[in-house]
Amino acid sequence: MKKSILFLGLILISIISIKTSSAQMAKFWLFTNGEVAGEKGEAYIVLEFNENKEIKMGPWAAGTWDYNSKKKTLTIESEMLDKLHGKWEVAKLTDDELELKRKDAKMYFLNFDTEKLSVDNKDFEFLGSWKIDGEDGVYLSFELPNISKRGNTIKTKERYWFYNKEENTITIIYKAFAPGKKMKIEKQNDNSILLVNNDGKMKLTRIINDTSGREIIAFPSDEDPDFNKNIESFAWSNYDNNIANLKSVKRLVYNRYELLKTFNFFDSTKSGTNIKYDEAANEIEVELLFIVGNNKYNDYKSSPTNLFFPLLKPEGVKQLEDATIEVPAGSFDCQVVEAKLEGGKTIARLYLIKDKPGVYARMVFLNRNNLSDDIKYIVYELSEIR
Repeated sequence: MKKSILFLGLILISIISIKTSSAQMAKFWLFTNGEVAGEKGEAYIVLEFNENKEIKMGPWAAGTWDYNSKKKTLTIESEMLDKLHGKWEVAKLTDDELELKRKDAKMYFLNFDTEKLSVDNKDFEFLGSWKIDGEDGVYLSFELPNISKRGNTIKTKERYWFYNKEENTITIIYKAFAPGKKMKIEKQNDNSILLVNNDGKMKLTRIINDTSGREIIAFPSDEDPDFNKNIESFAWSNYDNNIANLKSVKRLVYNRYELLKTFNFFDSTKSGTNIKYDEAANEIEVELLFIVGNNKYNDYKSSPTNLFFPLLKPEGVKQLEDATIEVPAGSFDCQVVEAKLEGGKTIARLYLIKDKPGVYARMVFLNRNNLSDDIKYIVYELSEIR
């Protein structure tokens, strides 16, 4: 009886030992670097070794794993991770580190514990938002505790970032498939960072997060009665006067500002159109000018039925108080209205220059994407009349 109990105890100890070893292996590992046939390389990739013996990269299945704690071997089956495929000797396995080796290769991993890896982040002097030089309209942010966002006016993706104070390096790690990168902070001052690794250099220039002057506009309710009233003393009511003014203009240029909510910053570009006058038809033609998201709000050819040209004819307008405003092209006395466009998906606040019919001093667009609930905020300000 005693022998049976002792034997049963040994079996239980063995089972517990196997489960403990497997549990030590089953976690998120950060592959950092390796050596194959004498060739060394770095690639920061997060791999999940889950309890079902599956390997995942983000949401994608990447292979399977099997750990033999007695023989200290790890077998990886993966077509996706071809450099890791096969049987490995587990040279080191702790809560924080995993080292694999075989005849012609070595691979190194760290426990992907974001809290431990973020210890130095609080000492990073360059939190905030940055423009990536050489990449038009692409921005990068570093936020505590460890989230970095990279994006433009179309989309933004999140990554992890970790600062190593002793090495003076920053490692940016993708949340899914693509390998991350570790970079040395070679040069730095208050407004710029130069990050360097074997693949090249990345210069970042600080952007100022200031949207304090942003006009507040909102989507009206469908029943708002003010959008059904006529505009009193409409400044552009005479179509012939509108044409007479526009035909004397060769080109209109606007500064275009798009709010990047992720970075609390306005991305600035130029937008312009040539003005073409058809004398025989007494019509004005313009090029593409006003773009909000995937929507184009130009009316390309003038018509007596659209006194808001070169904007598309609104589906409803609401009169606001007149205003004198300053824009890069100068100071202008304006009639101010709000307009519904695209079935109410877009609301625009329009500043119509009273003595220059057909020319807007400023246009503020608020556009709602029904599919994603994304709201775009875009401003056009007149910078040149030629």
